[in-house]
Amino acid sequence: MLARRTQDPDYWRTFVPGSEDLAYIYDLVVETGRPMATTELARAAVYRRVHQERERMRELLERGRFYRPADAYEEGEEIIFPTLDFAAGVVVGRREGHWPGHAPFRVIAVRFDDSTREFASELSEPHVLNESGERGDDLSEGLSPATAYERFGASVPEALERALNGQSERGFVLFGHRWFLRSLMPDVHIGYLNLAEAVVEVSWEAAGAGGGWQRPFPTDEILSQIDLQGAHSHEVARFALELALSSDERFVDVGSEGEPRWLLRRLVPDHVTEVPPRLKYVPIPFSIEAIPTEALNLIWAIPDELSTMASAGAQAEERRTLDVVLTYPHARAGTLPVTAAMAAILPKREDGVSVITLVDEGNDERLTAWVSHSNRCISSLREWYDRQQVPAGAFITLTRTGKPDVYTIACRAKRRTQREYVRVDIVEGDKLTFEIRRQPMAIEFDETMVMLDDNSESTDRLWRRATSSRRAVSELLREVFSELAKLTPQGTVHFNTLYTAINVLRRCPPEPILAELALDWRYIGVGSGYYAMDERVAV
Repeated sequence: MLARRTQDPDYWRTFVPGSEDLAYIYDLVVETGRPMATTELARAAVYRRVHQERERMRELLERGRFYRPADAYEEGEEIIFPTLDFAAGVVVGRREGHWPGHAPFRVIAVRFDDSTREFASELSEPHVLNESGERGDDLSEGLSPATAYERFGASVPEALERALNGQSERGFVLFGHRWFLRSLMPDVHIGYLNLAEAVVEVSWEAAGAGGGWQRPFPTDEILSQIDLQGAHSHEVARFALELALSSDERFVDVGSEGEPRWLLRRLVPDHVTEVPPRLKYVPIPFSIEAIPTEALNLIWAIPDELSTMASAGAQAEERRTLDVVLTYPHARAGTLPVTAAMAAILPKREDGVSVITLVDEGNDERLTAWVSHSNRCISSLREWYDRQQVPAGAFITLTRTGKPDVYTIACRAKRRTQREYVRVDIVEGDKLTFEIRRQPMAIEFDETMVMLDDNSESTDRLWRRATSSRRAVSELLREVFSELAKLTPQGTVHFNTLYTAINVLRRCPPEPILAELALDWRYIGVGSGYYAMDERVAV
């Protein structure tokens, strides 16, 4: 079988588009007359290379034989050398060969365009080139272009995108992983952009004033109102407008990947693009090897966006509903965490922000919420938490509806407000303590994670001090454990409660806490997520 370069994985791993490839891509875009995805162009480039190689080999076979050391050749005969990048040469001489200890053979002199070289012929001994030499049916062997791309083409789109980014002189432009030519696009001048700005602003503010659906605008809706001229198809008009909007600093894309939705940058609240103070995290070093396998369920049970060992759960992509426990940091920040499980039901983006509408299941109240994909949180829930009296530890359910970017939100409300025993943090001087109080509660909650502030201002003062001084997790753990242990006759504390208490003082994911519990022999796991402290050791 002939050695084809396009069948070699290394050939595609080191693939760099040449001028002929780029010219072919240019002609292809002109011919199709529509924006084309990078992967679509990459597939076309691979197809072209494979077909080009096949045609070249067919032409070479028509010119002469492929070189095999076992064959005999006559002067004037043309030979093709696959191992020399299919170079063609003419036999210009023959002589007897001599290699002590080996069977007789002949040497042929072959003239190429720039040199003359000698090769063995009529070699009766085994040789690798005899085993892979030419036969007429070789052309039917090898991977098809489609299979070659599927097996080896993973790195081709990235290489092609790098090359096209340097082809501005040809007029290539990119938006949303699709390429087109500026010369084939209509001119989206400032007048059109000003119209788009007015359309988005008026509709957004009118919806907010009337209690309607505040939502960003799909490109097609903007197109329908600005009457863009000069495009030969709706697809080209949409691409041209999207490119122009993405280049204008007044607009921001807040849609999902592949589904742009537009809003004015000035309409995005400042807090959306910043990490809320209570969620700011200074990385804490810990030994991941120290965390026992059986403790992973404790990590998975806490919806913490900072967790590096969290699991999205089975069939995350098919999930429509997600139940979460509101953790203390997010209760204080007025946010929800965007964990792997939460991200599975939200608009898909690698960074930036998205706008979603939350509909309260209890009263149909509509809330405009913001998903910060970079900061991994859903913000603008503070007022809703306050109205619903949602405490840290409350159960919250988010469900996708049939409408794009619209979700229902619900907390498990009690039939009537009841007085429940709950955990309250209290600041005494510079120390955080806890007590159990009977409080009126309207919302169902997780008993291991519920936490109320006796005085939020005092708690914030202690939090600022612990955060600025970067108090060690080991120190915080000893402090809160000794106080929490006083609340039960057994002196045991659940891991969820330790996690919540430490996050009152400093933002911390579950892993550093579990690692500390595992490394410090004074903490003893007693089962079901509870820990005790060795009473022989004074803390």
